[in-house]
Amino acid sequence: MSIISQKTTELKKAERLKNDLWKNAFRTQEDRQIFNKAHERVLNLQREIAQLENKAFCKPLDGFNFLWDTGAPLPHLVQNEHKTFLLYFLKKNKSDWDGKSVEVISLSETESLIAAIEFKRCQTTRFGAPNDETLDGHPLYGRGLDYYEPFIVEHSDWIKELEKINSVHSNHSSKYYEKYKHYLFAFHDSIFECVATEFEVKVLNSTMKNAYLEYSQKLF
Repeated sequence: MSIISQKTTELKKAERLKNDLWKNAFRTQEDRQIFNKAHERVLNLQREIAQLENKAFCKPLDGFNFLWDTGAPLPHLVQNEHKTFLLYFLKKNKSDWDGKSVEVISLSETESLIAAIEFKRCQTTRFGAPNDETLDGHPLYGRGLDYYEPFIVEHSDWIKELEKINSVHSNHSSKYYEKYKHYLFAFHDSIFECVATEFEVKVLNSTMKNAYLEYSQKLF
């Protein structure tokens, strides 16, 4: 049996276990932890198989400590041909949440912590569908893509496509694209993707409206 066949068998077994745990629901915190472990096992096997097959796959963005509010991150993209900024509301500590109340967020009035990410030497972006209800239709679903997380896409088909387009240039060099990375941020109602060399994060305490206006000025 080849290593890919072996890993595929392991993946099917891991998926069955995960689905069984989901059907049994979560009665305790320990049940949730067992399910999360099974879920992570599935994702890791998906990544291993994709890597063995030399296909694109999503790898968690290690060391990224600026996770967003799951329900309403309300991301905004501020961009021109030379600069790219992504803004969104950061995850709050909800230890005192009563489980019943709902917070209504106003883009112009709610002041909260906002992540402002500048993507350096950004070549191109995608921002929009799918949302979390149709994430399983994304081409990278089943290859390590998960809900509400930031990723780097390894063996990116998008970067390969950009390199192929640029290959008609008289000064084209494939080494030029070796420094580029494909970033993917899976939000609640949208996905943001871009190809850039690196990024820098700043944290603001602001309304989204004021943050957007501030970063719009940085385009000029």
